[in-house]
Amino acid sequence: MHTFGLFGLVLASVKVYSYDVGCLYPPSMPDPINAGNTYISSLSAVGSITGFETPILVRIAAITGLCRWNTIAYQDGTAMADGDEPFEPPFRVPNFGRNAFSRVLSFIQCTETASVLLPYTPVNFLGEQLRFAWGLPITRALKADIAACAPRNNVCLADVASKNGYDPFTVGQIVAKDIFDRFVNGSGWNDLGEMRYSEDLDKAVPCTANCAPFTDTTGFKTQNGPFNNKIKTVGNSWPPKKIEVKKEEKFWQPITENDGKGFFQESSHVVPHIGFKAQVKLRQNIPSASDPNYDYTKEVPLVVERLQNLSRSVDQQRDVQYFDNKLAVRFLFQRSIYVQFNISYETQIFLDHVIDIAENDAIISVWKNKIKYNLVRPTTIIKHLGEFEFDSYSGDRSNPGPVRIKAPDFSSYVRVMPHAEYPSASACLCTAYKEGADKFTVEEFGGLGGPLVSQLCSQPGNPFCSIPGDIIVANMAELEQRCSQSRLNGGMHFTAAVNGGREVCTGLGDLAYDHVKNKLVKGSSTFERENGYYSTQDRPQCPTGPPGSGLQPPSNGKPNDTPKLQPSTNKDSNSKTSLEQKDNTIYVLAATAGLLGVIVILLTAILIRKRKITKKNNITLLKTSRRDSPGNSIAHDASLPVSPRMMRNGHSQPGGSIGGTPRYSHAPRPSHTPRRSLTPRGTPQHSPCITPLQKLKKRRSSIRDCKITSLPPLPVQLREEA
Repeated sequence: MHTFGLFGLVLASVKVYSYDVGCLYPPSMPDPINAGNTYISSLSAVGSITGFETPILVRIAAITGLCRWNTIAYQDGTAMADGDEPFEPPFRVPNFGRNAFSRVLSFIQCTETASVLLPYTPVNFLGEQLRFAWGLPITRALKADIAACAPRNNVCLADVASKNGYDPFTVGQIVAKDIFDRFVNGSGWNDLGEMRYSEDLDKAVPCTANCAPFTDTTGFKTQNGPFNNKIKTVGNSWPPKKIEVKKEEKFWQPITENDGKGFFQESSHVVPHIGFKAQVKLRQNIPSASDPNYDYTKEVPLVVERLQNLSRSVDQQRDVQYFDNKLAVRFLFQRSIYVQFNISYETQIFLDHVIDIAENDAIISVWKNKIKYNLVRPTTIIKHLGEFEFDSYSGDRSNPGPVRIKAPDFSSYVRVMPHAEYPSASACLCTAYKEGADKFTVEEFGGLGGPLVSQLCSQPGNPFCSIPGDIIVANMAELEQRCSQSRLNGGMHFTAAVNGGREVCTGLGDLAYDHVKNKLVKGSSTFERENGYYSTQDRPQCPTGPPGSGLQPPSNGKPNDTPKLQPSTNKDSNSKTSLEQKDNTIYVLAATAGLLGVIVILLTAILIRKRKITKKNNITLLKTSRRDSPGNSIAHDASLPVSPRMMRNGHSQPGGSIGGTPRYSHAPRPSHTPRRSLTPRGTPQHSPCITPLQKLKKRRSSIRDCKITSLPPLPVQLREEA
């Protein structure tokens, strides 16, 4: 009974401030599915324009994907959050915030805040234009109360979320900070360049100033630096009868690049450390690709021949351009799957996260193998063959050729990335894409429902390809084959690199699906088709005004102002929404339970005290009668000591009254003895609640006479729930 009463008190004292998402969601903002996809497209376009290397794009995509997934997990009752490993979210947003509208607001907020925490990410100027057009104010910088929480301090993060009413913007910022603390800070990627390699100490040491993101921490060096010597050949005509590449010439060499303005540079190898330092999720051991044992006498002429064929084929040129950008490749199959099955917002993120995890492990796995073999690119060998002439790609996309060129003037169709040739990262990634998408569609929908189509190349001004035309593939197997083959057709790889990439990354897609399904979804009903959000569903309404009226407009017209929640001003009980009525009902029930709990505690205490008093008085009266009986009189002197036992039996202390005055009489207590009271704080001392304890007056009172005056009046707040 005591437990029930205390539980009721706790319920009555806990308050969770809710919000109506219809009051926060801007009316000009598209529904969550279209808003989320449009925003991600803006990120992809900016990433393509700024020219990030493939591993860095994968890293940014992984962080963006964690924003999408974790904003669902925090706003769900079961799903686990993800970081360096699955974890229980620091808090669970109450039911009023578990909807696609809140989740997409949190996702955009998380991504924008993450771009501040990670300075290497590009400024999403396209996304900023979208937010301004939608009327969505976003504070990109991390709020002070969130920044003050120590890394992985779940109590602090939960407290901040609760104090801010779990509004989606606060949740988005908390998710961004938690991703930074769990997935970025101190990771093997060295995102912020906080570590560097010390040649003196032969180990990684902290960077003290001027730190560069993704700095190598392993001390990787080229075997002999950029070389200008001629590779030995046999024969004077093309193709040479023999190409003799020495051992030291087989190692990867930086390729000289220029900006067309007189600036030339040899690039260092991109992130050579991630294969050894970055963490994978799906496999404990990274497999090794088979040694390619290249025969350069055969392989080099094949590269030139493929460039000849490509210069005559518009379709091959379009494929090389399109599949060179892995964001475009993901767009091709992910958006096609979205459309084919009309999947919900939450299921889209399920698929996206499968691909994110497979992609992350794929790039780390293939990079470890690149450093292991450290093999030279075709462009380096061909440029050092001497003055051989052959027909090949001209280097001008507007007039690709083929034209007659000399070997030192050779160029692949697209830029050769500054990393080792073997194995092919594109073949590895596209293998992971194929397996992940196939596993998802088979398990969730029974397989693909038709061809995969992308119209990106047909859109004027797109950053992915300059040759108009749709990209259409029959299935994921064809996508993987064309993606891999494009690396050979474009002149970036030798033949064995494709199979090497497939060898390293086979199995990752299946493992990624199992990871998300079994370790993250964990039976959450959010991802069931009947519970997801679809674009055809009605938008939420704001009961206190027009949609979006809960957000104050930006004070200076810019989309970076702090979003503020306006309190509800509607006090008409007849205009309450079902959500408001539910919130108030819960609060009243909890408060009632607390009131009943107080009554139960008081009644129980009274009954126990009553029994003790009755027993005590009976004992006292019995002893008094025995003492006053003839032959049993004891003269008590106030100066004599009184034992504790005598005191317990009702005798007074020295100097007090004699005769065994009952303990609970109306005689005044010694001044040093505090008066106990079971009455609630604030109850008058002469409350009827005390009368059952005054046994000697023999008054009878019932619980109806006991008026509890200490409980505060129930607060009338339309937007609170207990």
